[in-house]
Amino acid sequence: MSVCVTVRTKKELKSEEILKTLADRGEKIVVVSDFPSIHFGTAYESLRGIEVNKQESGYEIRVCSFANEADLKLYGKTIDVVMQLTGGKAYYEDDDDDECINPIEKFGTEWMDEQLDASIRINSILIKHNGSPITMDGLFASFCLGPRLLKSHNFDYANPSVEKCKAIQEDLVNIQWFLANKKDTSTRMLIQHPEDENERPLSVSVISVKDGKVCEFDYVSYADLFCMMNLDTGEMTLIHFSDAWKIAGDHFQMLDDYQFFREEEFSFDDFEKMRERAKNYEVGNLFEHPSFPGTGYEESQRTFVLMWNPGISSVKLEAHNKDIPEMTTGYFNWSVFEHEKARKGDRFFLVRCGEGKTGVVMSGIFDTNPYLGEDWSGRGRKVYYMDMELNAILNPETAPMVTTAELQEAIPDFNWNGGSSGRLLTEEQAKVMEKIWRKYLLSIEDKIDEVTINANRIQHWIGEDKE
Repeated sequence: MSVCVTVRTKKELKSEEILKTLADRGEKIVVVSDFPSIHFGTAYESLRGIEVNKQESGYEIRVCSFANEADLKLYGKTIDVVMQLTGGKAYYEDDDDDECINPIEKFGTEWMDEQLDASIRINSILIKHNGSPITMDGLFASFCLGPRLLKSHNFDYANPSVEKCKAIQEDLVNIQWFLANKKDTSTRMLIQHPEDENERPLSVSVISVKDGKVCEFDYVSYADLFCMMNLDTGEMTLIHFSDAWKIAGDHFQMLDDYQFFREEEFSFDDFEKMRERAKNYEVGNLFEHPSFPGTGYEESQRTFVLMWNPGISSVKLEAHNKDIPEMTTGYFNWSVFEHEKARKGDRFFLVRCGEGKTGVVMSGIFDTNPYLGEDWSGRGRKVYYMDMELNAILNPETAPMVTTAELQEAIPDFNWNGGSSGRLLTEEQAKVMEKIWRKYLLSIEDKIDEVTINANRIQHWIGEDKE
């Protein structure tokens, strides 16, 4: 939700004229790019900064969504300066019917509070609905606003406030300026789609080693993909950047929801251990993004049923219910019996069995490939686990649910009352399950209270259901 004003003029300006005039008015300006698009901000205060872009009709002055108070204050002043230097007239969103005569007044305190309120509300709705961070360009570095950062501020999605928005932005401003002179892992490397040249190429953030030593870096910066590359051997491991924070380990401190800062020495051995962890997150097609249960059957994803009996499981009912509010920030994994058939991106349903109310209590996608772990039962078996990314979790004692009796009737050739955890559904069974689950998710939209039921990524379609 950016805001722009166009100052219509035929007069040519040099960037120095705009910046010097602002400085003469007492503004402490830091510049990160020059025309045709000047990008600048207030020293030690700006989060996203201001852009002045050359246009055929004059100069467009733009401030982006989630800009902070310092950016918004600078915005009105910049418009006023460009108007003064050119003698041009300013129009809001380049609308002939909305001339901006006094930008300092128009973009004053009331407008700034409205912008901050709208920014936090819109972005928090998107984050809550999708369960994933939103990445934006800051003055110096990208920042990732998401569930973990909001949680650290005890953010209330139901009642977001301007004061809370300012506190979150203050943290992000401190991070921006802390990173201003730090070396990141960004590259100019792009991965092209192997079949579709019109598909946007993916950017890559890289930690590399050369001559047996880790190449210098201070923090891992956001890109589409994260790569660990050994330049001596040519070996590399590529994963989606959204998974990178999960393999960071003890050498790093999280900066926001995705990016992390190197706190201590990071050796070649540390690099190799991290690269081994990264292999759990490798996917065959980097351009493929799995969809979640309830969004229609997808041939590219297999569907597994995990079983949970609280009476014998290491996860008790009380622990499960405590995890409901943590759906987008907690860590979840489960044992998978048919692990040799499963891969990262496949779908799962967790079914409660045994005593009490039984039925589906969780859905999502597998977030790793299978990995060997310690037997949860203590019997010393060889057990493979997979990490999980959830799109729904509920309290089976109090929430409406799809019961095992309903499942047994709809899909009678599968044992819904017990058996090994992590069994693969057939294609036909998975199609039936998808229709059942979509109908359920749509039925509980108004019941999501994050205590009894937590869910996101609930989607609607117009017309017929996807098969």
